[in-house]
Amino acid sequence: MRIRPHRKTRAGCFTCEQRRVKCDELELRLSHYWCTKTCQSFTSTQIELLRDDAIAEAQKHTFVMDAIFALTAAHIASGDKVPPTWLLQEALRYHTTAVAALQDAVETPDLEAAFIASILTMATAVVLPLLRGESAMHCLLHIHNFLKGVWTIIDLNPERFCQSPCRSMLGQTASQECTASEDDIFALRRLRKLKNAWAADNQTYDPIIDELELGFTFNKKRAISWVGKVGQDFIDSVSGGEPLAQLIFLHWAVHLCRLDEMWWAQYAGQKLVEELTKVNLRIQKELWIDVVSRARIQAAK
Repeated sequence: MRIRPHRKTRAGCFTCEQRRVKCDELELRLSHYWCTKTCQSFTSTQIELLRDDAIAEAQKHTFVMDAIFALTAAHIASGDKVPPTWLLQEALRYHTTAVAALQDAVETPDLEAAFIASILTMATAVVLPLLRGESAMHCLLHIHNFLKGVWTIIDLNPERFCQSPCRSMLGQTASQECTASEDDIFALRRLRKLKNAWAADNQTYDPIIDELELGFTFNKKRAISWVGKVGQDFIDSVSGGEPLAQLIFLHWAVHLCRLDEMWWAQYAGQKLVEELTKVNLRIQKELWIDVVSRARIQAAK
């Protein structure tokens, strides 16, 4: 990957002095880590797309390169028990630059470049605040807004998106490897029974649970796009502490934990399970204990 021109002074740039590395050393490290680690653990089925196509787009569009560097820096930081502050700052710097440039690029988008950068910035927007100790629920609710931006890009040229290899990144194609376990089936059936018991007249939850179930039976990557399809009212209900909405959200968090090939989603899911299982939802105590126990077991697998 070509490294961009780097403004230096005779004594070296201030940022590199603070990091105690040579100018361009960080971007070289990030480039190598992206090609050998991050692109492979973002989604194992799209390694070539992210390693080859994304890099090709990065050579043409700096916002793609910044999106790659931001997520890769966050990935490296996630490997430390206490993420290095300077590395988180660098990830945030790249991320902020990528988002600003991407917003301008959407006016006349290169679909592949805009889509790849949107997905990468979404992942960074989720995981970077978690690495800085912020609320998992607050971070994951932000996916809703990012995915609305992704769908906006797709709607500009839906026919081309349907022919693009990027389509599988959101779980829009069936997966033969996706089979619901007996525990999954039990949990989903119980969730539907609880919905019927607590909110029989509220039909808004039915399509939300239907879409969640597709992540267990159709394609597990559909868990990523699920939160972008649930609607703002549901997001507000989760934020407002509505018990059934948060219970559904907990089931989604467990599903994220299954995405072992997507380090950022699994990391976020584990953090969300940890956070939500500490909440005392206003439901039957014995039922809540069982739900929490199952969620923690699934998150630890």
